Amino acid sequence: MEKMLSDCSEETQDTDRDFPPDPKEEAFLILRAIGVMGRAMQDVSPSLISSVLRCMRKTDISLSNQKAAIQAFRLMEITDEIRSALLEVYQDTQSPAEKRLAAYLVLMKNPDHTLIREITNHLMDEKDEQLKSFVVSHLYNIHNSDDEKPE
Repeated sequence: MEKMLSDCSEETQDTDRDFPPDPKEEAFLILRAIGVMGRAMQDVSPSLISSVLRCMRKTDISLSNQKAAIQAFRLMEITDEIRSALLEVYQDTQSPAEKRLAAYLVLMKNPDHTLIREITNHLMDEKDEQLKSFVVSHLYNIHNSDDEKPE
């Protein structure tokens, strides 16, 4: 999968096929498959994580593929490296709100107090009112929830 995903360039890798797939769609489907396999994929191919992180950070690929890369982490163990990269995406005001929101939601699958503090501190400077409103509402609902683990 790493070879197929390569650098998320959305360029056709295998032109020997009679009907080569759309490179954008192929990258999207690979990222989705990685996400569905989650932790198993993470355990079998730890180096794949760096490829997915590269896709997540690229801004010259389609937004749907950037979000698919972020969402690929939803069923994985969120390591410090992944958490840091997701937080960077969430805090990047130059990124589209959809991408930032996807990063926030994956981060919040298993937050700790430090992460919540960092997110709330960042809200003070947030310019995107819709994103800010969603995050505030989400954090409020978590705070008032009886659940042990927020989602």
